[in-house]
Amino acid sequence: MRESLKKKLIAEDYAPPKKEFKNDQSAATLWGKVVLKLRESKYPVLHTACGDIRKTQLEGNILRVFIETEYIYNIIVKEENFALLTKTVEQINPGLVVSLQFVEDKTADENALKLKRKFGEKLDVEE
Repeated sequence: MRESLKKKLIAEDYAPPKKEFKNDQSAATLWGKVVLKLRESKYPVLHTACGDIRKTQLEGNILRVFIETEYIYNIIVKEENFALLTKTVEQINPGLVVSLQFVEDKTADENALKLKRKFGEKLDVEE
C-alpha cells in the first residue's frame, strides 16, 4: 500500500469552520444527505464513489468517513473532488468538517485464514 494512501485528510486543515456546529443527526444520516446532495451536482463519479461508502462516525464536529477501497479513495482525494465534498458537507451542516481515512478491508484475508485453518494444507489460496 502506498504511503500516501495511509494518510488522513481533514478538511479542517484547509478551511477551519467559520460557524458554530449544531447537530441532532447521526453520522449515517448526515452522510446520506451529502450523497443525495452530490447527486444533484454535475459530478456523477464523485456521487457514485461516495455512495459506495458505508462506514462513517461523528465525533464532535468531525464527520469521519472510512474508505475501504483504494480506487474510491483515489477518486475522492483528487483536489477538485475533495473541495466539492467539503463544500457539500458545509452546505448540509455549517461547521461540520469531513475527515477521510483509508482503511484496508481485511475480510478477504480473514476468510482465507479461516479456510486454511479448516482445510489445512489441502487448500491453496491465490491472491
